[in-house]
Amino acid sequence: MKKIITIITIIGSFFIMSKNCYAIDIVKENINPDIKIHLKTDNINETRKIYKTINQDTSEHLYSIHLKEINYNNSYDDYDFYGGMNPLNIELQTKIGLITYFGYGYQNRNDIKWYIITQYMIWSELVKEANGEIYFVDNNNNKIVLYEEEIKAILDDINHFYKVPSFLEDNERLSHEIKLTENLNLTDENNILEEFYIITTNNDLEYQIINNEFQIKPINPNVVCIEFRRKTEEFSENMKIYTNYNQEELISRGNIGTISKTLIVTIPNPLIKIKSNISPKYSIKNNVYKVFNEEGNEYYTFTLEQDGTANIDLQPGKYYIKQTKSSYGYKINAEEIHFEVKKEDMIIELKNELETKNVTIEKQLIKDDNSISPAVNVTLDIIDENGKLVSQIKTNNEGQALIELSYGKYTIKENNTRSIKENYTITIDENFDENKPVIIKEEITTEDIKEEINKNNNNKGNIIINKYDFRTGKPLSGIKIALYNKDKELIKEEVTDNYGRIIFKDLETGIYYIKEIYKDNDYELDDAIKIEVKEGIDTIVTSNNRTEIDVPNTKSNNINLSVLILLFIGVGIKYTKHKNV
Repeated sequence: MKKIITIITIIGSFFIMSKNCYAIDIVKENINPDIKIHLKTDNINETRKIYKTINQDTSEHLYSIHLKEINYNNSYDDYDFYGGMNPLNIELQTKIGLITYFGYGYQNRNDIKWYIITQYMIWSELVKEANGEIYFVDNNNNKIVLYEEEIKAILDDINHFYKVPSFLEDNERLSHEIKLTENLNLTDENNILEEFYIITTNNDLEYQIINNEFQIKPINPNVVCIEFRRKTEEFSENMKIYTNYNQEELISRGNIGTISKTLIVTIPNPLIKIKSNISPKYSIKNNVYKVFNEEGNEYYTFTLEQDGTANIDLQPGKYYIKQTKSSYGYKINAEEIHFEVKKEDMIIELKNELETKNVTIEKQLIKDDNSISPAVNVTLDIIDENGKLVSQIKTNNEGQALIELSYGKYTIKENNTRSIKENYTITIDENFDENKPVIIKEEITTEDIKEEINKNNNNKGNIIINKYDFRTGKPLSGIKIALYNKDKELIKEEVTDNYGRIIFKDLETGIYYIKEIYKDNDYELDDAIKIEVKEGIDTIVTSNNRTEIDVPNTKSNNINLSVLILLFIGVGIKYTKHKNV
């Protein structure tokens, strides 16, 4: 009860206190000589008649809020009953004010008995405050009970006055959040919605009452306060208290404070979920984006979380996102992302690309004679700092391979016939010069070549092809040779490296064919050669490409097969086998 009384006091204090000093004509009328009240306090012990007190000037009905005998004079000051001059404490002031409001004159309570009941209930509160007692007596001063039902009716009205719709009873549930796409329906189990005025702070939501349900439909994002204010009887003046110079106090009926509860409804902007691809290599938290409205005015700034996401809320309208700052290792995306916010939440995906550099890797071979030649057809593994294979690239006829790499440290390993003796590491960052090739030098000896040739799987066999220029004796690189199975079906094609060499490794034992399928301008092609691969054997085929000549068609060229093989050994093909060591 004390909590609710505080509410009434706060609301009642909004009324402006007035003070007028003037003479009023107060008259007393004896209501019923047969009804008397006995009052007993520390200062009073008497039986008193109840008189109806009236302000003759205004016809107001006044009630005494003093327990002593009143000798009325005609000079009074009047105050707002809820103003600072009221001699009653706040709790007592509230109780007496409500008794006066719901007593004589309220609705159909116009019979004179209601005046008696009202005065009796006012004095009851005062006597109770003074630890006294009050009761009705008959003509013989015997205690009697009167008007129990009427008193209960006034008390019921006072209790009902404090009652609010059930969904407002729990102070912790006076705030609700609803999206623009949702509705909020609140059920009043007390079924008293029609007893309240409903006042909203703006028009950003619509509401309607259907039976005992309060239905809310959001219109625009905002915070809307919905006040439920109990309806009360309206008077031309507030309830007043009259005080004369002899400390006599009277109270008149008038406007009182009211019960009010406020429901706060938050309608948030639609939620915009930003998602972006990220790289495990670099943090993306310093990526900065700006949101611009349709007119191009900056509206909002946000950054991404470590997982590449961000949540922003925007009012409905048209916008675009533009990146203004990029984290290290990422490119700035100059693209404008246009979108329209309606009522629904939405997801926008942003693209983040890593900053890259074009890298030229050049492999050089340093021979025994200190001559430098490009390493042709060499496969290089590019491995990042986490040990992950990023890419495999192959050098061209100039010994170069091109690759685009994002910022970071990389190790270059050869994945070919030989391995780089020491792994080569490069760092790609904003200072890396794209116009300067990364040169990897490797010293090659005859022993290196032999060692590489002898590396094979003893359970299988290898075919090693060496291609030389007939005129100069130098290796021929870039010659394409195909390998076929016994049914002359193509297995693979390879190109001779800088040493004029191809190795077909780890072949199952059996019959194979090799054939040169690329014809250079001045040389004639070799015929297909049949080769038998045996377990643990390197089959070496050495071919000197001969200058193309016209051979006359004669009948006397009866060289036997053994002689032809000898000629191939001398000027064309040398075909040998040796056991692996």
